[in-house]
Amino acid sequence: MKSDSREFYKSLKIGGITINIYFEEELLEEGMLGFSDFSGYGSEICLHPGLKNNPELFQTTLLHELFHQVSAIYSLDLEEVDVSVLAIAAIEIQNGLGEGLGKLEKTKKTKKT
Repeated sequence: MKSDSREFYKSLKIGGITINIYFEEELLEEGMLGFSDFSGYGSEICLHPGLKNNPELFQTTLLHELFHQVSAIYSLDLEEVDVSVLAIAAIEIQNGLGEGLGKLEKTKKTKKT
């Protein structure tokens, strides 16, 4: 899915592989929210531009496509349902931990009664 209708979003590395993320106008016509390409010379994710107006769906779709990349990079052979469950669970974990995700906060000792 390479075309002139792409808008670069950002890049990240997983397992030493650079993944470029784009918004792809062609997805409007195909009705897809996202697409992962892990063949050829590099890995990339294309996202529906309408996701810019829906942060929750954007986050879930991006994580979904990132888990497809993880599956390909590490030869996990995850099924579509596995990827979907992982993306939703990751959102739930992040929401549950809030800004504490990745930050070790001081804990309070509780007294035994």
